[in-house]
Amino acid sequence: MATGCDQDAAKRLFSFELEFVKRPPDDIIDVNCPICLSVLCEPHQVTCCGHSYCRLCIERVQLEKKPCPLCSQTFTVFPDKRLKRSLYGLKVQCRHNEEGCQWTGELRELNKHLNEKPKPGEQQLVGCEFARIECRHCSELHQRHCIAVHQIKECPHRPFNCEYCGNYKAGFEDVTTKHWLVCGFRPVPCRNECGVSPERQNLEHHVSKDCPLTVLSCDFHYAGCEVQLPRKGMPAHLAQNVVFHMSLMAVQNQKKAEENTELKVELAKSKNREIVLEESIRNSDARISDMARQNQWRFVSEDEEITKLKVELAESRQREIELRRELTENAKTTDDSMSRMARLNETKFAMEEREMKKLKDELAERKQEIVKLKDE
Repeated sequence: MATGCDQDAAKRLFSFELEFVKRPPDDIIDVNCPICLSVLCEPHQVTCCGHSYCRLCIERVQLEKKPCPLCSQTFTVFPDKRLKRSLYGLKVQCRHNEEGCQWTGELRELNKHLNEKPKPGEQQLVGCEFARIECRHCSELHQRHCIAVHQIKECPHRPFNCEYCGNYKAGFEDVTTKHWLVCGFRPVPCRNECGVSPERQNLEHHVSKDCPLTVLSCDFHYAGCEVQLPRKGMPAHLAQNVVFHMSLMAVQNQKKAEENTELKVELAKSKNREIVLEESIRNSDARISDMARQNQWRFVSEDEEITKLKVELAESRQREIELRRELTENAKTTDDSMSRMARLNETKFAMEEREMKKLKDELAERKQEIVKLKDE
């Protein structure tokens, strides 16, 4: 067994161990370079003594302007095609023989068999299945028979489409560690731990509208009920506290009625103020007319006064509009409250009817049992 050239390995044909099927005698073919003691790589012959060296080895000697390493004579070199043809025709085993590869062939075919650095566009899976080749996505080295599985299922940089939105395309690691944190279509667990996992873009709607564990205020909180319960417990609370809610609504309606009375009184006062202001404006107009005839210079200050009065009138009218709007809203709120009370009464009566029917059914069953006992 001989060791491949260790200098400029990336440029050499064989930078690894070679195992000949049958090594030729050294007196017939000298397969080793006298300089690096490795298998000859692109053999070149010197003109002085006729020995052959690796091309890179003897070129380095020439660059350093040294004599032949064996005969110490000056020399020139030329490719030893005969030796190269004989050397590359020798039978060798695959370098991965100990790992299980059974290939044997001529030395010139070894690199083609290994195919360790396939060029872009070449078939990546053609060659020795034990050779280590680069993943096209992450550049890690894997044996050829494992590379397909790695590139399809294991490589963190393999192309990956978001399975939820179908639009985002990137590396697997980027999609799963970054995009999924913001993807609106990815299911996320409800923060109330209700067991439902809506899409991220629908999470807030689920929590506010559908989640049975979202804590809600009672529908009659505006009337004074301070109970807060999960959504699933709210129907029972409403059904069990009909009378209590009706009493709160009655108190609330009484307050609204008192507020309406106060608003009406304030509206009447506003109208009276409007009448007084209008009368003041008329008087001011009359005074201004008289003063204009007497003293022209006083007209300007009176005009400012009338403007101020008009502004006050406009503000008074605006206040009147606001009071009327509040009165209308309070009346609407009162109507809504009465409608809710009516619905609550209907619910209560329906519950009482069901309870009465249940009692009647139980009474009928007991009568039948009494009749049976008498018959016995």
